[in-house]
Amino acid sequence: MAALLALSAAVAYGVGDFLGGVAARRVPAAAVVLWSHLVGLVLLAALAPVVGGQLSPETLAVGAVAGVLGGGGVAIFYRALSVGAMSVVAPVAALLSAAVPVAAGLAAGERPTGAALGGIGLALGAVVLVSREPRTAGAPRLNWTALGLAVLSGTMFGLFFVAL
Repeated sequence: MAALLALSAAVAYGVGDFLGGVAARRVPAAAVVLWSHLVGLVLLAALAPVVGGQLSPETLAVGAVAGVLGGGGVAIFYRALSVGAMSVVAPVAALLSAAVPVAAGLAAGERPTGAALGGIGLALGAVVLVSREPRTAGAPRLNWTALGLAVLSGTMFGLFFVAL
């Protein structure tokens, strides 16, 4: 059951990202993020009691923090995609969205296995490899604005997962 739920979540995130990217081409990215979060909040409030969720002040506060981090991360991610190459922005943001929770876990005293640490090292190397772009005459080697936005969005995504 856990694998089915994880697969369903991955499909939902993928479809949501794709549709959000399409919508952000037509209207400002901030509007897409705001409306998607408002719809999500309404669905959450309606469905939480049905599935046994409890809307206590503590869970609402954590959800609000996670929502601000996640929504801000998405808005910044869309902005990064609009000014930089997807082949740089997406892997950097993805790596940081995974690295921040790992760092939080290490800070909390968790100790990953050697295989997990090896996977982290491979992920770092993979980001470097997939982020490389062919150099064109007269073009700058790296769009520092896009890279900075990718780092910020990835960090916010990672903090979103920590908050959850």
